[in-house]
Amino acid sequence: MSETRKMTLPVLMFARENEEFRKFLWNVDNTQLVLMAMPEEDEIGGEVHEGHDQSLYFVAGSGEAKIGDVETKIADGDVGVVPSGTFHNFRNYWFTDAEALYHLQPARA
Repeated sequence: MSETRKMTLPVLMFARENEEFRKFLWNVDNTQLVLMAMPEEDEIGGEVHEGHDQSLYFVAGSGEAKIGDVETKIADGDVGVVPSGTFHNFRNYWFTDAEALYHLQPARA
């Protein structure tokens, strides 16, 4: 197996099949890749990451994102970017599970 193949993953398939609230897929010194499943009418809970930028990729479902002072609807195919030190929360108000994956850089311990 080539070195490139060892470093690539079918993340969309993994994200759609994931049933865990947070499942760490990749965790190395400078980056984290985490799958997330959010049951209907649930949320991640408001939080702030100091020293870590976060990108969230929504692959299934829909809901609402709050990043800083901005609230907006989200659906599969959307990306949310959360700069370090910014309050954020994601809610799934709809009647199906929401699936996402997020990338955190640098990785947190």
